[in-house]
Amino acid sequence: MMITDVLDARLPPPTNPIVAGDIILVATMAFACLHPQPKSRPSMLHLSEEFLSRRKALAAPLRTVSLWNLWNQKMDFVHQSNEQVISGQV
Repeated sequence: MMITDVLDARLPPPTNPIVAGDIILVATMAFACLHPQPKSRPSMLHLSEEFLSRRKALAAPLRTVSLWNLWNQKMDFVHQSNEQVISGQV
């Protein structure tokens, strides 16, 4: 299933690559928040910092991004969050 399949069909797809990148980031964050172990989920502080610091343009068209890819990326996101907590950065 592609990310565009879960977006509101009543709205036009984003044409701005920054907005598309934000959609991908928010979806990745959402998947990270679904981790079955609460301590493995990113904190709200980490999520807000990531959103403010990682706003980047999406290089590929939004229609080419699958939910499966985002699910796999969330593992990197959770891992980075846990490393920051352990090192005292958050």
